[in-house]
Amino acid sequence: MDGNYGSTLAQRLDRAETVIFLDIPRPVCLWRVLWRTATSYGRIRDDMPAGCPERFDWEFLKFIWNFQKMHRPQLIDALGHFDGTTIILKTSAEVTNFRCGPLTHF
Repeated sequence: MDGNYGSTLAQRLDRAETVIFLDIPRPVCLWRVLWRTATSYGRIRDDMPAGCPERFDWEFLKFIWNFQKMHRPQLIDALGHFDGTTIILKTSAEVTNFRCGPLTHF
């Protein structure tokens, strides 16, 4: 599953077999968004639909800043009740090793 839509989390977890949670530190997430915005501003990236150029979004930055305190606790609680497999990746190295190496469950 993809996304942080809390209002539909229960329905998505009911249908999921595995959840991969990218629990990347806030400074890394902020840096990546700011870098992506600075290097792609006004252009449509290959991973975006037509008509959606990169833009600066204060609301998205506030969401990232507040995620640890406001959203992560509910997500961790929901994953604690999830019957499937939960994989939590916390670093870029863990993401790379997961993508390139054998499946590891945490």
